[in-house]
Amino acid sequence: MFPAQAERAKALSIWGAVAAGGSAAGVLIGGLLAGGLGWPSVFLINVPVGGAVLATVAAVVPAIRNEIGGRLGLSRFDVPGAVTVTAGLAMLVATLSEGQSWGWASPATVAGFAAAVALLGLFVAVEWRTRSPLVPLRLFAIGTVRAGNIVMLLAGAAMFAGFYFLSLYEQFVLGYGAIATGVSQLPMAAALVLAAGAATPLMARFGSRAVLAGALTVFAAGLAWLSVVGAHGSFTADLLGPTLLVGLGLGGAFVPVTAVAVANVPGGDAGIAGGLVNTSQQVGGAVGLGALAALATARTSSQSAAGVTSLAALTSGYSWAFLAAAAVVAAAAVIAAATLRRHDATEPATV
Repeated sequence: MFPAQAERAKALSIWGAVAAGGSAAGVLIGGLLAGGLGWPSVFLINVPVGGAVLATVAAVVPAIRNEIGGRLGLSRFDVPGAVTVTAGLAMLVATLSEGQSWGWASPATVAGFAAAVALLGLFVAVEWRTRSPLVPLRLFAIGTVRAGNIVMLLAGAAMFAGFYFLSLYEQFVLGYGAIATGVSQLPMAAALVLAAGAATPLMARFGSRAVLAGALTVFAAGLAWLSVVGAHGSFTADLLGPTLLVGLGLGGAFVPVTAVAVANVPGGDAGIAGGLVNTSQQVGGAVGLGALAALATARTSSQSAAGVTSLAALTSGYSWAFLAAAAVVAAAAVIAAATLRRHDATEPATV
């Protein structure tokens, strides 16, 4: 809808701020739902929300409305690609999640990883051969697409894991309820909204690479700060500062990484590129959460076996997960700084 780079940058800024606002609402509403109606409600609420979104899209986006009107057939959808990538990622996450209990060298774990690799390899083969691929691999020939998706993959892994372990720490270590946990994350969400809104003018002045690398550095610093939380911490002393940094860094990175991932893409492929970078965020979140959960569980188990109290053992596991997430984001910052040269609406960026 916004083929011009300058207009697209403004649209991305608005989109990033709206998405951040959704995050702000989600942490509070999720806590209210879980605390009032029970945890299944946080999944059920997505049914009417998803229906409303689908109806709105069909009404306001002409291209989508026309497709839903009858021109979209199953023959145009890459079913083999969807099945193989979903199965491969599900197998990978399941193996990461169960590897601790199965044993990392056990036949089940080895078979699970082998099956995941085989399925994902089959997915790549399918995408090369099909006429209407789910993921057009030709887009990865564009340097900014490659770099943007790698950075989003890593940032998504850290973001999902960070939110997850923060909630666990607040509930199981600090003793917060679901509602209090949601409310406590509002300052972080507010910082995320503010940073997302400020990203576009900062990009215009300093370039996408500088803003992205700087925001990721702030994000990593916030996660590293969270890794020093103690078993007897408090929100004001131990969580407020680092969560504000996380919000600022994540919000500041959200817009430029998306702008980078769709830069230099032909107009007809812009929607596909935008969908691809969002998919990278979700895939990174699923795989990253599985891997860091396994790391946290292993650390907690080893601490418990050494005679450490259950509260301290849990905290130690969460600390390791936060530190590992910080390392992942730091790697993303290095990639952004090293592989992207400064670019604007008229200057292409390459890797």
